[in-house]
Amino acid sequence: MAPAQAQKHLTHNEAIVAIDERLQLRVDALQADPPAAPHDGQVFAIARPASGDWAEQDDQIARRQNDGWTFTETEAGWLATVGDTGEVIILRNDGWAVYGSRQAQLGIGTDADETNRLSVSSPSVLFNHAGDDCRVAINRDSTDDVATILFQTNFSGRAEIGLSSQGNLVFRSSPDGASWSEALSVNPSNGDITIPGDLSVGGEAVLTTDTEVMELHGFIAPNTDLDTLTTTGFHHQISNSGAAAGANYPVNRAGMLQVIASQNMVYQQYHVFSLAGVDANKLFVRGSYFGNFGPWREI
Repeated sequence: MAPAQAQKHLTHNEAIVAIDERLQLRVDALQADPPAAPHDGQVFAIARPASGDWAEQDDQIARRQNDGWTFTETEAGWLATVGDTGEVIILRNDGWAVYGSRQAQLGIGTDADETNRLSVSSPSVLFNHAGDDCRVAINRDSTDDVATILFQTNFSGRAEIGLSSQGNLVFRSSPDGASWSEALSVNPSNGDITIPGDLSVGGEAVLTTDTEVMELHGFIAPNTDLDTLTTTGFHHQISNSGAAAGANYPVNRAGMLQVIASQNMVYQQYHVFSLAGVDANKLFVRGSYFGNFGPWREI
């Protein structure tokens, strides 16, 4: 105000309004077009691209006063509360945006960077449900990429779980963050599990890379000599007649032959299938060394 100025109260009131806008900015809405029927007292944050009476006023604050618009220049970093929603908007270099709707980086208890754009330093992190399920999604661009969770010690990798670039779900570990060993792999097509190393239970190895996996080889054809079945796995004889037509059966009954081959030795076990009768559920065993089978013995 100037000395002997007339109507000093008008200048004073305009200054109070300007201060209020900067300290406690509240707008009716964020929009690029002026309202069709504005009334005095309304305040708007102007979105891009501004139009109509707001043309070339991008990012400014428009106040309706005396049936006209007055504009307040703004700077990046300004905050405003929108209407009755309480939503907070922030002015960035590329215009107004809802505060918190999109942050280039966010650090909680630590600093974020270009690689770790979300960084959290905390004793624990909680993702809580909102009344039903709760799911965390890790999305990759293509099957040539990975989508994993990496466990570290002093920022050096020690274990990793997730989707490999080959498409399998893998579990792998590392002693130093440089060399890695795959412990388990799951085929996404059929769910088959591959364990490349040894499997131990209670400190004892139950499966090693030299262990042959038991598999069902199918039906035993008629006229088959059991001396010729020396591959580890299960072999099924489905009929008494098939057993009778074959050779070296313990009894002429249908049953299941289990074979375990180890180096120069072969172990056979024949479980007789019979619902009743003298041979019902009998179990016979025998073995061979360098291809020479001993007699069947019932156990």
